[in-house]
Amino acid sequence: GAEVSGVVLTGEGASSEPYRDGRATPSDLPVPWRDLQPNPNVFSLLQWRTSISEFQGREFEMDALHRWAVSAVPISAKFVTGEGGVGKTRLAAELAMTLRKDGWAAGFPELRKPNAYFANRNGTLLIIDYPEEHPGELEAMFAGLARLEQDHSSHLRVLFLSRRDAEDWRQLALDSNADAMFDWTPVHLGPLEGEGAYSVFHSALERAAEAEDTVPPPVSMEAFQAWLKHAPENDRALFIVATAVHCALHPQTLIIDYKGRDVVSGLVERETSRLRRIARGAGLPQDSLNRLLAFAAISDGLGRDAIESVASKTLQLSLSDPADISEKLEQTGWLVDGGVPALKPDIIAAAFVVMILGRVPTKAPEWLWAAISDDVSGGLERLGRLSHDSEVVLALHEHRVSNWLVSAFEGRPDRCVQAVKVATEVTLPLGLMPLDVAVWQTLADVAENDEQKGESLHNLSVARASVGDTPAALEAVRAAVAIYRRLAAASPTPYEPRLATCLNSLSNRLADVGDTPAALEAISEAVDIQSRLAAVCPVRHEPDLAKTLNNLSSCLSEEGDTPAALNASRDAVEVFRRLAAENPARYEPELSASLNNLSAYLSAVDDALAASEASREAVKLQRRLAAASPARHEAALALSLNNFSNRLSHAGDTTEALKTIREAVELHRKLSTASPKRFEPDLAMSLSVLSDRLEEDGQTDAAIEATEEAIHLMRPYAERYPESEHGRRYNVMQN
Repeated sequence: GAEVSGVVLTGEGASSEPYRDGRATPSDLPVPWRDLQPNPNVFSLLQWRTSISEFQGREFEMDALHRWAVSAVPISAKFVTGEGGVGKTRLAAELAMTLRKDGWAAGFPELRKPNAYFANRNGTLLIIDYPEEHPGELEAMFAGLARLEQDHSSHLRVLFLSRRDAEDWRQLALDSNADAMFDWTPVHLGPLEGEGAYSVFHSALERAAEAEDTVPPPVSMEAFQAWLKHAPENDRALFIVATAVHCALHPQTLIIDYKGRDVVSGLVERETSRLRRIARGAGLPQDSLNRLLAFAAISDGLGRDAIESVASKTLQLSLSDPADISEKLEQTGWLVDGGVPALKPDIIAAAFVVMILGRVPTKAPEWLWAAISDDVSGGLERLGRLSHDSEVVLALHEHRVSNWLVSAFEGRPDRCVQAVKVATEVTLPLGLMPLDVAVWQTLADVAENDEQKGESLHNLSVARASVGDTPAALEAVRAAVAIYRRLAAASPTPYEPRLATCLNSLSNRLADVGDTPAALEAISEAVDIQSRLAAVCPVRHEPDLAKTLNNLSSCLSEEGDTPAALNASRDAVEVFRRLAAENPARYEPELSASLNNLSAYLSAVDDALAASEASREAVKLQRRLAAASPARHEAALALSLNNFSNRLSHAGDTTEALKTIREAVELHRKLSTASPKRFEPDLAMSLSVLSDRLEEDGQTDAAIEATEEAIHLMRPYAERYPESEHGRRYNVMQN
């Protein structure tokens, strides 16, 4: 047709051959909206596809995306980032519909197999949701972008929707030679506020009430604003819509009584009861539909063959003839295109999975493994999100995905080997940290030689430190250092770098328990090795040298040598700033940590202005990283805010200093609720700083209350390690 300019081919291994041979018939790019059906289920009410609410409050982001789409550059890719439940997919779908009105081809291509879609002369937009779940397909797409010519007869846009920061994909783009095709300034979605949030709530309330045939009382703007402030998670688009649905279902309850997380749990509990009734009506065991849907959420959907296998072998549904399950599923309405789809939205799916598997906790670990065994890396990516959503966002702690994962992998080397790719990521989401311990402990136990043993023990030490198990982390890294010292003595070239890395970690663990002289000795040896190696091959060894310099600065500061600490810290920041400019995803977290250290030493020499600038830059970096991927970076943001509050106070800005430390306390409180052993000492430090700020503000009673809570939380750690930073702070607070 006159509007069609060609065919876009997507999917791993995509080429023109399937299209030319007639095996892939081109189709229009889909935007899978769905009409709201009578007697709708919770999942359909809350999915973006049914658009139960008006699209409001995202005018700025929509304008930015539209300007990018219609700009003159022929081919461009871009990221929309944000936490789960903020509305990334709805925003992209609305953009697609806007562009379609101008004659574009726009929608969501299927990446799991080769497909062909019509491209239009006015422009073509491909929307890729959760690219982290499609590593193979994504590599093919990046490579395809790199091969395209910037021909002005084409107008192609690719929009990626991700919880991760855009910079996390930079290295893949560089490796694929596709970097030049990207606009690397992401559109980030944060909370919904003001009139836009109220319009979303009010429109969702009206449609949900109509669907459920109820008459909820009107909710004023003032009441809605009070509810938004009732809990920190309430300002997510998903929780706003979920609360509207809950109000429609329970019209006699006041909105202020709800928290977003409680609403989600209540809606999911209601839906599980409904699904049991539907299963019985279709002649299925009453728990079968709930279990199949939970399995589909973990597996990212189930095909027809998988349904029969799962029903008979894994879930043991006791069907007389497993082959007839598809026919019975069709009666339930959950058989879509021959399979069971993955539940959406993710946060609702997280609550559902925990609720259903929590009813059979002894079977949950093996069910998790069965669900991800065909794609361990992709499955762990999904479970990392589900774990974060359930344990941190929703605070569901009676049953934990993270604990079930440990049970599924612990003592199973065959499984642990398949998890290594995920376990070696620089920054893991909180929900996968316990699994990290299980993987490396298991592999250390079965190591066949010293090299394998040393690597596993070092990784085990880092993993144990990340979950707050300081004694075991120190024990593991000491064993790793002993192994690498022996290996390096016999063969320096391959093993000295690893020895230096282990010494760096040993220094950190010794500092954690307050043994500063030993920590300084270990890091000094590491710096000597890395300096010598970096002088010969800077490209390979400068990043490790910068890490050791950063840790050296901390030890020198603890020993009272502030000028030397300041010099080492400046050197580390200089290296990491250069590296972060080349590879932000890899080195911006390191740069932020180095800037935090530098800020403290600048403050110690009374350079308040420079100290504040360094700390402000660190917070800015961590805020962006945490906004895109809270599961990976919120903890570091909280520590940066702690430091920034001190710098602001030193500079005389007591109002902003108090506001900043309140944010840090809120973050640490949320994290410590999910993982007490790991984060309660950090929460105690934040409360201690909060006490100082409250005292400065004249709020003596509140300052005393914060100090008492900090002392209570810090006591176990301080009594065990009295010379540690926490121990010293504990003694100061007691006095």
